[in-house]
Amino acid sequence: YTVGRTDEMRAELGDLDATCRAWIERSATPEIWMDLLARTWSTQMHALSLAGDSAEIALALRTWTADVESWSLRASDPRLIGHFWQSIARSAGEVEEHTLVIAACERAREAYSRAQDETGLILQFIGDLYRYEGAALRARGELLAAEDRLTRSIESLDRSEQALANRADLLGVHRHHDALRAKAFRALLDEFGPQDGGGVHGDLVRA
Repeated sequence: YTVGRTDEMRAELGDLDATCRAWIERSATPEIWMDLLARTWSTQMHALSLAGDSAEIALALRTWTADVESWSLRASDPRLIGHFWQSIARSAGEVEEHTLVIAACERAREAYSRAQDETGLILQFIGDLYRYEGAALRARGELLAAEDRLTRSIESLDRSEQALANRADLLGVHRHHDALRAKAFRALLDEFGPQDGGGVHGDLVRA
């Protein structure tokens, strides 16, 4: 990938895809293989985007969405289901499929809302989802809705950091989050700032 050998990367990702699918069908713990496959989707989508094959991109998105619909019936952990939909949102954002980004974000948030979040990490994931959705809405020209998602993203990230800080205090670990919070907020504001020409930044959906 780093040296532009896109065809080789696509071939190896295809082999990994086939291996994961075989183990999903035969394994007693298919969730492990589902998760591994979902983690490759953003990279696969980037490879397809570089190749510029719109038909393959459309087929991949349909296939992966059908996968997640099926896996949602088999996986018992709502956090894992949320992760699958979040992977779809990232992959769709890679090729600016804004409608699918928004739909997948909604499904991911619904799944995460059913999960226990003692650590605050799910709030962080939800903050990321609002960020993805905000970028898609802005690209569609829905600026007020995009601003609303940015605000919700910041709120979720702030609540996540507070939950993490509270947990660290309970464990006797003292950490300072001010620098992390400031960095996250600056990044969000930069991505939605006036210098942005309205397109979706690739790092919004690959982060």
